[in-house]
Amino acid sequence: MANTDLAQSFRIITPGAEKHAVKWPCASSYAGKPGDAVFIDSNGRATATAGITLGIQVSTPYSVATLAVETTASATAGASEILLVVDPNVEFVGQISTFAVTDPYTTRSSAACYDVAGSAGAYYINAAASTNDTFKIVRVAEEVATGKQSEVGAYAKVVARFNPVVHFLGSIA
Repeated sequence: MANTDLAQSFRIITPGAEKHAVKWPCASSYAGKPGDAVFIDSNGRATATAGITLGIQVSTPYSVATLAVETTASATAGASEILLVVDPNVEFVGQISTFAVTDPYTTRSSAACYDVAGSAGAYYINAAASTNDTFKIVRVAEEVATGKQSEVGAYAKVVARFNPVVHFLGSIA
């Protein structure tokens, strides 16, 4: 049985993590969806541009003024917020481009972690790129469609964590 190509961004599995979600202002161009990896821009706002990791989004953007749900962030920076889990130790499940048994060993080094790829609502872990070193791989996970453990290879589901060196609450190398 092959793994299913079903990138659905990331699902937090750390018990109780979502109870500690925080409000965060969005950059004006931000159009993320729940489950997306979120990064922080130089103005301290949530952005989809990979770089310094902020957390995992758990709400749709909403207007700070009216608390109404929006499809994208307001054109005015900071006029929209999202809820997100910023805990640098949170574990989550996501799809990886190609899983190898050695991935947890490889990504133990903060300089050899993997990057995010995809688009809003369909992000995945790109094992072929490590420019931003965003994700550490913990172990293989179960396929959403079958509940059975993913196989080594393309589209595997994995348990991952943020690389603390590139998380805004982590240590600086």
